[in-house]
Amino acid sequence: MPEIVLELIDVFKSYNQGLPSQVDVLKGLNFSLQAGEMVGLISPSGAGKTTMLNIAGLLDKPSFGTIQVAGRTVFNLTDNFSFTKDISDREITQMRRDYIGFVYQFHHLLPEFSALENVELPKLLKGAGAAHSRKQAEELLRSVGLIERLFHKPNQMSGGEQQRVALCRALANQPKVLLADEPTGNLDSDSAKDVFAILMEMVRNTGMAAIIATHNVELVSKLDRVIRIDSGKLVPVHV
Repeated sequence: MPEIVLELIDVFKSYNQGLPSQVDVLKGLNFSLQAGEMVGLISPSGAGKTTMLNIAGLLDKPSFGTIQVAGRTVFNLTDNFSFTKDISDREITQMRRDYIGFVYQFHHLLPEFSALENVELPKLLKGAGAAHSRKQAEELLRSVGLIERLFHKPNQMSGGEQQRVALCRALANQPKVLLADEPTGNLDSDSAKDVFAILMEMVRNTGMAAIIATHNVELVSKLDRVIRIDSGKLVPVHV
């Protein structure tokens, strides 16, 4: 059986936002992701895509439900309002750093750093040596066709180039799961296709798993399966 690298079990998420009644976004959502699997997530704005990704990426916790990453239970909130977890907050931060990579619609690169510095930073923060971190960053940037842009800062690169750097940064610590929230949403059609093709190739070559949220049905049709959030739950989509 393939390894399950991410599992969301009966996940609920609600927000009060200062309103008289709470807003229920996720309502008993269940999802599992296998190693090497690429899943597309399509839903209209406000349906809960980003909420799901933030919970899956350990950036937020569910109101109720269980989150497991790499076989470890991170959050387990039951309907009697108890909250338990089998690892500390520090370990959750380490798991997020070591097991999960993030790519967003906007690249969020550090503007004062070069492409090479942006990509090597996660490895340095993890405690890797400078020489090793730089060598791996160079290899990642070479693999996406940016060897000539190593010392360029973000404002010296095109949108597509910036997003490729962001993808390399997300993969620097060799995560088990890549979470991409509208990774091509800020690009023109041609750049979007190029970045998506590179993303797919890099994920396939590394054997990691990925969830890619996008409005582009043409792009997600190339993935292993496609899902959408409907009334707070996940349903399969045939494209």
